[in-house]
Amino acid sequence: MDKGLILLAILSIAIGLMGGGAVIFSLFIYRHRILASSPLDSHSLAGRIGVVKIPFDHSSRGKISLQANGLTREIVAITDYPYTFSPGDEVLVVQVKDTQAWVVPANFWELR
Repeated sequence: MDKGLILLAILSIAIGLMGGGAVIFSLFIYRHRILASSPLDSHSLAGRIGVVKIPFDHSSRGKISLQANGLTREIVAITDYPYTFSPGDEVLVVQVKDTQAWVVPANFWELR
């Protein structure tokens, strides 16, 4: 084969890989900016229903998953309500303070 043709093929592959890498990097940066621009705050999470991922009770911390701003978020959850939360239980977010969600059972009003 002609050396010029081999060099052209290698150069084409290199440019393609660099272009693809640039596109992937751009998408990564774009996604990071979207996530950074939607902070967790009490106004966007209070009153939402979440699902327990890591069990907890009034003397321990757990983790819940909930939908906010079109994304699924996981956040540390605590409660002062005398109840043991199991994985899959639904919880109601009362407030978010210091990146921790204070929760009660989703059927809180039925339990009283």
